[in-house]
This record gives sequence, C-alpha cells and structure tokens, in this order.
Amino acid sequence: MVGLKEGGSFQNFENGALIASPATGIRLSTGKTRDAWAATGFEWGKLGYPTTDNYTTADGSVVRDYQGGRITVAADGTARIDYGVPSKP
Repeated sequence: MVGLKEGGSFQNFENGALIASPATGIRLSTGKTRDAWAATGFEWGKLGYPTTDNYTTADGSVVRDYQGGRITVAADGTARIDYGVPSKP
C-alpha cells in the first residue's frame, strides 16, 4: 500500500510487513517490536519509521531503532519504548 506519511509504503505478510520510506529505506517489521510500534501508531506516531532491522544486544534483548526513538524487547518479552534516543543510520 502506498500513500503513507512522507511518501512511505508497506506490504503486509503473514508474520509481519515490509515498511519503506524515502528517508529510511526498506525494513522488515516483525515480532514484538512490531507489536509495540503498532501501539504507538506506526509511522504516524512519535517513533516514525524504523531506521534499522531488529538486532540483538549482548544481554539477549531485541532492539529496533526508529526516527524518533527505540524499542527494546527484553529476553523475558517485555517491551520498552524510549523516545528521543539517537537511532542508528
């Protein structure tokens, strides 16, 4: 689907979606980071578009950076949203 914020688009699949915007490129959106992002309003919320795919930290957390912050899902499955955290390019 096209016509999203800032010229973005998406394509849903069974277990997630591909999200694209001119500013951030194409990202795969899945799992608990996607669920937490959905709760913020997807690209229309304060986080904006994802700027990274999911990555895992040394403590086993799954993290995704966004234009306006970061979502961290701890190993126990709890999600934390941090607004304004510098994102990776």
